Amino acid sequence: MTEKIFNFTKNVCYVLIVSLSVLSMINHSAYASNWSNNHKKAVKNECKIAVKSGEYLTQKECKFHKYSIINSYGYADPARLQDPELERMVKLKCTIYMKKSAFEYNQCVETYVNKQLGIERPPDPEKPKEIINDPEEPTQIVEIPTSKKADEIYDELKKVVVYVESWSYEDDYDDYDKFYSAYKKALDENKVSSGSAVLVKENIFATNCHVISTQEYDGQPMSEWTMNDIIDLIDVSKKSTDKERLYFASYLNGNLKKDVCLVKIYSENDYDAEPVKIKKSNDVSIFDKVFALGNPGGNVATFSRGQITGETNNFLYFGQPLYEEDATIFQHNAPIEKGNSGGGLFDKNGYLIAINSAGDPDTFDNKDLIPHNYAIAIDEFLKFLP
Repeated sequence: MTEKIFNFTKNVCYVLIVSLSVLSMINHSAYASNWSNNHKKAVKNECKIAVKSGEYLTQKECKFHKYSIINSYGYADPARLQDPELERMVKLKCTIYMKKSAFEYNQCVETYVNKQLGIERPPDPEKPKEIINDPEEPTQIVEIPTSKKADEIYDELKKVVVYVESWSYEDDYDDYDKFYSAYKKALDENKVSSGSAVLVKENIFATNCHVISTQEYDGQPMSEWTMNDIIDLIDVSKKSTDKERLYFASYLNGNLKKDVCLVKIYSENDYDAEPVKIKKSNDVSIFDKVFALGNPGGNVATFSRGQITGETNNFLYFGQPLYEEDATIFQHNAPIEKGNSGGGLFDKNGYLIAINSAGDPDTFDNKDLIPHNYAIAIDEFLKFLP
């Protein structure tokens, strides 16, 4: 999020209506309270390593995810054997897996318990397949998995999500000293906005209007904000020493009342990347897995994951909507921060479904809280594409 939208959100006292499904997520420890001590230790050890490596932001987020995976698969309870000695032997044989992952430990316990009870687990269903024409032989039909790994998605997307910096300057561009002095002054006055943008068409990027415009006073309607003269886009997939990573852009079209804006590059060189693939809101469902990619706090190409937890048209602060006009908005729990504004929210295959716009300021300062963040459906941006 940019500093100004964060301050705006604080000033109008952010109010959230929490769904029952989110309440159940907050209390994930309730359905794990009856787990064996070994299961709990395995989760604790795995999450300690995962948080340290940066895979998760908090232990709470990690534990919730691990508990959800095992519960979806099926918790293996060694107590079902109703034989303390057999139970002890099963735990002993599976102890080695506690250092690998909680899921593998659970699978080991299940294998031995099922064997003792004469139970055969049905095979897991195959991942769904997408039927496509073989590009090399169009008459042939091939099947490909529809779900990609996070690493694959990240590598594909970090080229199309750029870092944005914008501010207003109406003086002599040829006078470097004057230009730099004005830039420093704008920085000191918090009038330099930063965020993200996503390539949706050749040389055209979707972003939030508050990333590329300036608020003159607290509480000013966004439709009255001043559009910035300077909008710089930086390709974060290139090295910082690469002179061709910087592109100049200008406002193209959009609707400030919905925080929906498009910018277009006017640099000599075209942006060297294929536009992102799109998935419209009608094809998105509650609890779909999502990834957020943006540049929070200038930390470029930061990736996080979560789920769709709701869909709305606006959200209220003391009875007043944040956006001046309703839009299709997804609520999700992928962690985002100031600077993620304008960045993408993607499905499990890397298709762009929404643009991150606003987040819960309470979770910016307290990573132990489960986030409730908002992203504007990409449908709203497509309306303004030329």
